[in-house]
Amino acid sequence: MRIRSESFTVDFSADPLFPDHFDITKSPYYIHLKSFLHEDLAALHPELEEEYVKAKDFELEEQLLAEAFLYLYEKDHTILDNKKDAASIDTHLLNEGFIYIVESLTDPDDVPFFE
Repeated sequence: MRIRSESFTVDFSADPLFPDHFDITKSPYYIHLKSFLHEDLAALHPELEEEYVKAKDFELEEQLLAEAFLYLYEKDHTILDNKKDAASIDTHLLNEGFIYIVESLTDPDDVPFFE
């Protein structure tokens, strides 16, 4: 899987490592985004169930999570510094990631996720 951002391209085909070998799947931000997608999204936005099922059927969940993580990274490069300390998570920034996921599923034509 290849993810394009405004400032760089990350190739996740071999593994989900960031360019400096930072495994984004172990980031507290990624973990919270994944938890939101799998556990909270359906309760908070039942109208998005069909889009979520489509993403799941096409095995696009990881891509959506990676895109949301990179969206947060574009806003604040220091999220890579927070490798395990969940207490120092910027909740406002994390909420922006949740909003990104919702918007990606709400209007797939406007978000590069479904391209």
